[in-house]
Formats: sequence, C-alpha cells, structure tokens
Amino acid sequence: MNPLLVIKRIFDRRQKTTEIASVPLKSIDSNEVIHCVLVIVERFTREYDVAQSRLIGKLRTMSSTEAGVEEFNKIWQEFSRDMLTTPQWTYLLFPDECSEDKELLELVKKISNISAHSKSLLTPQLEDWIRSNLDLQNTGGLFNRLLLELKNNDPTTCGSFKFLSRFHTFKDILCGYFVRPELKVVQRTIFHQCYLQRINWKQGYCFDYPYQGFDKLAVSGVKPTEERLLRYEIDSFLKNEDKVLDIGSNGGFFSLALAEKVGSIDGVEYNPYLIQIANIAKDYLGISNARFIVADFVEWIPEDKYDAVFSMANHCTIDGNLSVGFEDYIAKIFTLMKPGGILFFESHNVFGPGEGGPGDDGDLDIKFDIVEKYFEVVQHKMVKTFVPDLDVDKLFVILQRREDVQHNVQRTFNLAKAKLHYDY
Repeated sequence: MNPLLVIKRIFDRRQKTTEIASVPLKSIDSNEVIHCVLVIVERFTREYDVAQSRLIGKLRTMSSTEAGVEEFNKIWQEFSRDMLTTPQWTYLLFPDECSEDKELLELVKKISNISAHSKSLLTPQLEDWIRSNLDLQNTGGLFNRLLLELKNNDPTTCGSFKFLSRFHTFKDILCGYFVRPELKVVQRTIFHQCYLQRINWKQGYCFDYPYQGFDKLAVSGVKPTEERLLRYEIDSFLKNEDKVLDIGSNGGFFSLALAEKVGSIDGVEYNPYLIQIANIAKDYLGISNARFIVADFVEWIPEDKYDAVFSMANHCTIDGNLSVGFEDYIAKIFTLMKPGGILFFESHNVFGPGEGGPGDDGDLDIKFDIVEKYFEVVQHKMVKTFVPDLDVDKLFVILQRREDVQHNVQRTFNLAKAKLHYDY
C-alpha cells in the first residue's frame, strides 16, 4: 500500500478524533518536557520500587541545571523516536490508536524495516509523519496525547490495568534509557514478547504488562518480586540444596529470584510467551539452576519429587488456562512432593462471596477441609496488595506435606481469623 495514502488516512481519522474529544487537548512547551515527564513518573510511587526512585532522582538532577536539561533532551529525542518507530513500543503505548487506525501499526512496521537498513532511506513523507507525531505542539500528535493522558488520566475511570500497563511500560523504558542503558536491549526483547502475547494469546494478565517485576531488569511489574519475597518471609523454610517447583511461573522473575536461595527450581507455565520472557531473563542474568517448561500443569508429569512447591494464586486462574477440581489440584501437588516438603500457598480473593466464581476464595474454609488432609498448616498471614483499589490483599499460607493422606483430620484453619492477621 502507498505509505502516503496510509499517512493521510491516519491523519484524517486523528483529526476527527481530536475534534470530538470530550477533554480539550493542549500543546506541551518543548522546554517543559522534562517537567511533564517528571510529573508522570512521580505518579503512583511505590516506596519499594528501586527503579522508579532512581529514575525520579535522575530526572530531578537533570532538571536542575541547563546542562542536565540539554542531556535530557538529547536522550529524549532518541527515546521518543524509538517508541514511535518500533512496532512493539507503538502497540503497547498506543493501544487505542492502533485499534482505531488499523494501518498505523503496519506503517510503523514499514518504518522499522526501512530503518533497520538505514534511517537515511526513509522518505521525506515518512520523516514528516514521525516529526509531526513527536511534536508536542501538535495536539493531534501521538506523543502529545500520550504524555497528557499519562499525566492526567485516572486509572480507576479509564480502564484500570489498561492505563497502568501503559504507565509502567513507559516508566520502565524510560529507566532503560535514562538510568540503566545497559538494559535497553534485554528490555526491548522482553517487551517484544509482551507485544507478541497481545497479538497471539487469547487472554494475558494485566493487559500484557509483566505481572511480575524484577529490579535487576528495571521492570516494575504489577507485583515486584523482591518486595513480594520480603513480605512472605520464607527464607527459613528453604535450604540451599532444595529442589523447588513454581506452578504457573508466569514471566519467571519470581523463580529466578528464588534460584539464588535453592539448589534448583523448575517453573511450569502454560503461556509460551511468558516462558520466552523467563528464558530471556535467565540467559541475560546467567542463572543456570532454573528451568522453564511450557506445559499444562494438570497433564504435566515431572521427572523427580520436590522439596518445596509454590502455588501463588494458581489453584485456579482468571484466564481459564487452569481448570481443574480443587482437590485434584491439591492431590497432584501432594504426589509431586517429598514427605515433609513445604507448600507455599497464596490465595485469590478471600473477601469474595465464596460462590465458586473465578478468583473467589471466600470459601477457603471449605477448601482447607481438603488441604489439611494432605498438608499441615504451619503459619499464615495476610499480605497487602501491590495495586490498591484494583487488587485485593492476599492470604499467604505455609504448609508441610503429611507422610500420608489423612481423610478424617479436623481442619485447624479458620478464614475469619486468618483475614485479621497482618504482621507488618
């Protein structure tokens, strides 16, 4: 297709969108870009988000001197152009625009393919399109809209995780450009899998933003791995020689952090794109005692027994990729473990009505009538949510495998009391 016709169609549609926008658009002064970006990255701060803190510190330092602002502008030009000429970044940062204008992503792919050979091969028309959409004085431009939306929109009223996926993707990539440029390549590779997942997978978590975070990769995640492990306080239950299983290992960051504490760890995950992310991170970090397996846990048969198993909100899954009776799930874990092994169990929503819907663990007393036939409760506590208003606090339980199944055991666990127990 003639790229000039594609550009004209995109601009015509964007002009119509701009004209009927319910919220008036405004331009952003080029001299104020750094301050606008700083306002954005300071939104939704989490005290344990090391990458975010570093990025805020870097931007504040840059904004305080003329030389710093000049340095920012130089990096910003590279960053913003890359975001607009790389299909994965365009698709992840501008999902609505890509949905409205089907030719937009194809145009970006064309620009990316040409640029891979030489940017000098881009036609003047394509260069004009890039400049126009990077121009923050252009109220219909992609980057003007992006910054204003990230700066002003309320995630609770504009698609919650959809908004936060854009916000955190934007912030993570900024960190790769401004604070830890050595991570740019691995971040690009990881987020390419997020992009492929959005295109090809029937249902991804968190609008395809990484569910698990990892500071080593400057990926904040919905649930930051390092802080998550700190809150669980599990080190005393793991030994250096343990063979560990992580059921539904997602992007693998949780497993990779655990790999430092144990002999070996296997992550089983049904989603192949998440397994790709796990292996990318594993290879980049040089971790040799972690293995990731694409498999349906219900059908999967391991090679050996495990000393410890992690079931982190995986006894059922919101995406429907694990659908098995609760007792069958617990019984299978039991068969995979050595006697005396430790099961780390994280709930779904213990505040739910207990009617059996997806993610409803309001019936956990009934479920633990089953669990305690196979495992003995060691300790438990409630863990605060990492995404207030959009997620709920979870119950974290540590259990020990019994020697044999005890069908007549009396349950010791009490959900009403357990929901009151926070120890930090």
